[in-house]
Amino acid sequence: ASIAQVVVTTLERSLPIQFGCIAQYDAATRVLTVSTIGAASRAYGEQLGLHQGAAIPLDENGIAACLDGQLIHESDTHRGAVPLLQRLAACDLGSVVIAPLVAERTFFGVLLAARSDRGAFTSPDCEFLKQLSEHVALAARQAELYNALQMAYDDLRRSQQTTMQQERLRALGQIASGIAHDINNAISPVSL
Repeated sequence: ASIAQVVVTTLERSLPIQFGCIAQYDAATRVLTVSTIGAASRAYGEQLGLHQGAAIPLDENGIAACLDGQLIHESDTHRGAVPLLQRLAACDLGSVVIAPLVAERTFFGVLLAARSDRGAFTSPDCEFLKQLSEHVALAARQAELYNALQMAYDDLRRSQQTTMQQERLRALGQIASGIAHDINNAISPVSL
């Protein structure tokens, strides 16, 4: 989440864009969910209905090409026939780039960047956004792997602690058994 927030905020300031967000993909429902939205993009996000947590159905919004790693560039959203492009056009966002977040052949989501002018994204802008999305996806994948490794390490540590505790109890049981045996040996002549 922190990686995505830095990326979107930097794009708003440096590229610049009027609206930017990152949406994560859920393969079971084929829906993108807006996970990160830029600070300067919040007003547009509310107008567009693309606030944090908003769902974007993949198929009905013409974004399915991103599943294959294709960048979508629409230089004039006013000509778009899909609901997402129509919503962007209604909010005076004239051009949009939707870059897929793909790492190790796994589709994680999309980076959506929009500007108010039509034809505002040049070919170098599109290439930059495509490469940026690849880096963001790789960073997200690495963070995911790090979290999985940390969980495995914690599980291993808990297992080791449990095993050590069981070994201590077993040793304590052997000591108690030995003491009981010694006491029995000492008491046997007295009972006879």
